[in-house]
Amino acid sequence: MPAVVIELGELAGLVYRTDKGQPGQQRTFIHFLQDPPRLVSNVEGTQLYIVGGRYRITAAGIEG
Repeated sequence: MPAVVIELGELAGLVYRTDKGQPGQQRTFIHFLQDPPRLVSNVEGTQLYIVGGRYRITAAGIEG
């Protein structure tokens, strides 16, 4: 992550699509975040980063 970022705000939720667990069949997952991390970008505005919160990415998905 870059040393300087632009803060966009709190990340209240995530929506993403994957074929995790069912290869070839996309499913949509929605997560509302109770301990919202910050959403930031690089100064060029070309890359997003999620900073903070109490979440882990595991084989099961987003946990926490």
